[in-house]
Amino acid sequence: YNKTWAEYLHGFEIGEWHWWLGLENILAFNQMGHRTIVLCIVLDSGNFAWEFRHENFTVNEASSGFSFTSDFKSNISYGPYPMSTLYTPEDIIRMSQGVPFSSPDIDRDNDINSCAALHGAGWWFNNCAAGQDLNPLGFLPSVMNEPTEYNRLLIPGVKTDDREFVNNFESFLLIFVD
Repeated sequence: YNKTWAEYLHGFEIGEWHWWLGLENILAFNQMGHRTIVLCIVLDSGNFAWEFRHENFTVNEASSGFSFTSDFKSNISYGPYPMSTLYTPEDIIRMSQGVPFSSPDIDRDNDINSCAALHGAGWWFNNCAAGQDLNPLGFLPSVMNEPTEYNRLLIPGVKTDDREFVNNFESFLLIFVD
């Protein structure tokens, strides 16, 4: 979502029943001891397609740009949706670890370009190489006015351009489970 740093810092609504919690709130929640996250790909039926579990999720202070670390624990697939052979489920978060959060108006990634501006969303972007970074706030190819390899929904290891996946995708969730 093409939002400002302040909006990513404090949080915003993404339509009915979905929110970006906000970097300050994610940090506060983490500091209260919540260190296990599950990233879920949800279909329009309400069913999950995949769950990716990470433990020891630790968000760093604002001075680090809210960078984070985590340990991949497991993944569960609930359907026949194709996985990419180029990346693995561990890559979903691994490539973003230790990287400051960037928004379209505040560039903190490791690329000469602003990945957040190219992707049209804020995230812990490492570099702007298409397909290497997670862009869960990107657009599905079917709803983009001008699709590019950057501003579409990107989930390393998942073929997000697969027709069946695109037709059934609803959302990408990041949930604290403890």
